[in-house]
Amino acid sequence: MTDRPREQAIAGLPASAGLAIGELALDVGERLRGRLVGNSAEECELLLQAIATAKEELARLIAAEDALAAGILEFQEALLEDDELLAPIFKAIQEGNTAHGAWDTAMDREIAAYQTDEDELLSARADDLADLKQRVLRAISGSAPIESRERAQGAIYVAEDLTPSRFLELDWQALGGAAICGSSRNSHVAILARARGIPLVVGLEAQFDSLPDGITAFLDAEMGRLVLAPSTETLAEARTRMAARRAQDEAAVESLSHDAATATGERVQMMINVDDPAVLDRLSPDHCDGIGLTRTEFLFQGAEPPDEEQQLAVYRRILTWAGGKPVTIRTLDAGGDKPIPGITPESEANPFLGVRGLRLSLARPEVFRVQLRALARAAAHAPLKVMLPMVTLPAELAETR
Repeated sequence: MTDRPREQAIAGLPASAGLAIGELALDVGERLRGRLVGNSAEECELLLQAIATAKEELARLIAAEDALAAGILEFQEALLEDDELLAPIFKAIQEGNTAHGAWDTAMDREIAAYQTDEDELLSARADDLADLKQRVLRAISGSAPIESRERAQGAIYVAEDLTPSRFLELDWQALGGAAICGSSRNSHVAILARARGIPLVVGLEAQFDSLPDGITAFLDAEMGRLVLAPSTETLAEARTRMAARRAQDEAAVESLSHDAATATGERVQMMINVDDPAVLDRLSPDHCDGIGLTRTEFLFQGAEPPDEEQQLAVYRRILTWAGGKPVTIRTLDAGGDKPIPGITPESEANPFLGVRGLRLSLARPEVFRVQLRALARAAAHAPLKVMLPMVTLPAELAETR
């Protein structure tokens, strides 16, 4: 008779609250195929083809995802157009490096620079760079994307690390949650998990290779731990907590139909943010008091800026959904970490302090006037406020008016 495995609790950090019981599903990882090395011209062409493949893959992912996920992936897409990043890599290849080696070295250097940045938002971008690095290396080697393995319903996915695009490729309808040895609570994977309500623990204090595949586990993403081979008592406690959490979630859904108020009964206005009107298909206007912010960057992702009629149709759709409730729409907030090809300046020394937001719109009146006309026409049909991003001088408001 085989002894039952002993319960083992592994500490981590809670990144997205939730509880799950299921089998451990260890990340299968991937191995890049070996390949014959060509001359410098062939290696340059190989990298160009790999970049083109990566762009196509990212475009497909972006088209299939919501605005939050698309915004994260668009940073990777923009990097593949960045001459300051790419030019030294092609130069290294011309000096005798392989496409694989030149790309690998350059991306490792970029990743290290982001990881050591004191700004938490920028340091979180290191995961995006690692994601992009692996995507292009896979294209260089001709390796197929990572295959998914059949897993029991509700399995707990465990990985040494997890990139944003890999997170988006996983079937979260089948998986119960995830635990990662690396990453952080500020990573884009953590942000995606919170947005989707997927339990996630990061910074797991364990060697990934030592974790047993297929063993029953309890993921406690409220306290930040992964319990392997939980005892009968631990499982009973976990199920009690899960039942209480379900009841709490059901009560929260039921409360959506009531007005928001403080404990003393004072009415509180609850407004939502909209990154993409598609999100409105899943929401009822009865559950909020209006739209506090609608970003319009999603309209400008095509090869050409949207014309007046295209914008007007989107703005009217938003106002119709709101049914007379207040709506605020922000004019194009491009620049910084939100470059838009053909609109934002190329090769700025510091895009975060350069021509962006309202300054950029005023510098591109042929684009700005079209947006303002569409907004003005939409406002004739329903209450609409217009927000202007990154105002620095009164003269900018006067010129906009």
